[in-house]
Amino acid sequence: MAVRINDPYLQQLIEDCCAAVTAPDGRFAQGDAIEELSRRLHSTDLTPGQRALLEQHQSHALVSSFADQRNPRRLASGSWYHPQFMLKLGQGERIWMALALRNDVSDWLNLSAKNAAGVLASEGLKQAWGNKRIAAYDSLPGIRYLDELERVHFGYVDTDEDPTTLF
Repeated sequence: MAVRINDPYLQQLIEDCCAAVTAPDGRFAQGDAIEELSRRLHSTDLTPGQRALLEQHQSHALVSSFADQRNPRRLASGSWYHPQFMLKLGQGERIWMALALRNDVSDWLNLSAKNAAGVLASEGLKQAWGNKRIAAYDSLPGIRYLDELERVHFGYVDTDEDPTTLF
């Protein structure tokens, strides 16, 4: 699970970096945004609180990446076991496979099945939403951008809702 960026200054800094590396067609490479953010962070004075928050985000990303690399996967031998793999147990808890008990394996399987079911359900909704947009694009050849399609065909209107609550 991603750590939310609750500091408005850092959130704006990241958004500015993404905007700075965005091409005129609206595309940008995540790696370019990361490099831009790194460059700006080295030349920006952050408050101690912002620096601590940034370090928390970096630590979270590093530990999550490490742990994700240790997720069980099918090996060439056909086994899913390696003593250095970790099982996700939920609530941010993990256990090294070498020390996993029967209940840990059961909890891991249940969590994995629950997550897979959620992903499949969400994916179905996403595919249906996207297919409606593709069909609308096909029926409205004069519309080029999704923003226009959403406003003209699907009735999207701007709201006064704080966009930071959406992210």
